[in-house]
Amino acid sequence: MKTDSENLGKTMTLSDGRKLGYIERGTSKDETVFYLHGWPSSRLELLEVTSFITISGYRLISIDRPGIGLSDFKKKRTLLDIADDVVELADFLDIKKFSVLGLSGGAPYAHACAFKIPDRLNSVGIVSGLGPLYITKKHMSGPEGFMLTLGKTAPWLLRIFINAALAKPLKSKNQDKAKEKFLAVNLKNAPEPERKRLEHPGVFDAIWKQMQEAFIQGTKGSTKDVSLYTKHWGFELKDIPDKVKYFLWHGELDNLAPVGIGKAVAEEIHHCVSKYYPEEGHSSILFNNFEEIINTLLTA
Repeated sequence: MKTDSENLGKTMTLSDGRKLGYIERGTSKDETVFYLHGWPSSRLELLEVTSFITISGYRLISIDRPGIGLSDFKKKRTLLDIADDVVELADFLDIKKFSVLGLSGGAPYAHACAFKIPDRLNSVGIVSGLGPLYITKKHMSGPEGFMLTLGKTAPWLLRIFINAALAKPLKSKNQDKAKEKFLAVNLKNAPEPERKRLEHPGVFDAIWKQMQEAFIQGTKGSTKDVSLYTKHWGFELKDIPDKVKYFLWHGELDNLAPVGIGKAVAEEIHHCVSKYYPEEGHSSILFNNFEEIINTLLTA
């Protein structure tokens, strides 16, 4: 095991020889939640929220997907493969059962865990989640919809787009200017709850750092993510076992993954308990309601 000098991550070696990067907060083995980060992001997304709360009585573990952060790239991976990585890490840490929580682009991977490893799960949480393409494309437009279209039809062009729009600014030599420009664009298009979140002291710096980590190995990992979102996931939502306790939260002001996606997903997972917040956006919902969401998963 290796730990970086700032205690921002560890790695373990998986059975196929790849390194898996993760970060953890808390020490409980009985009440553990594996956090599956959004897009474009990394394991450090966990710090955006946990920097502002005290973790007591439970454990949060956030992993990097292949090709992101500390995790080695895996060329021929599928959406369902994430469940194997989670299980190997859980076994390595001697955790028998656990919950998973997926935010935004992490949601498809949380669904994959629910389908593939239901016997290891206590509960599943979906926050502001993407759905399968046949659902998501009906509701998503703008740059996010454009990237999904590229992911489906021209992954090579998607990689060029991601590099120009995200990777290069995040690596800019003039970090202050790049951050100022990126923040201005996001504030301009954000609903009020997202503006408040982005203006909260320390939050944007945390977001910037987690996105930089997403591209520390280049764009392959994040490009693969988008491509996988657009393919058949390898299972149907309706086939997720009903013994898995399911919860979904979505903000009605979400302008990145509109609430219609969450409602359509909840309809297909018939045992899903859903809650919609009239005054929350895409990420503010997690930032403002994190402890409620975690407590729901742990007491289910």
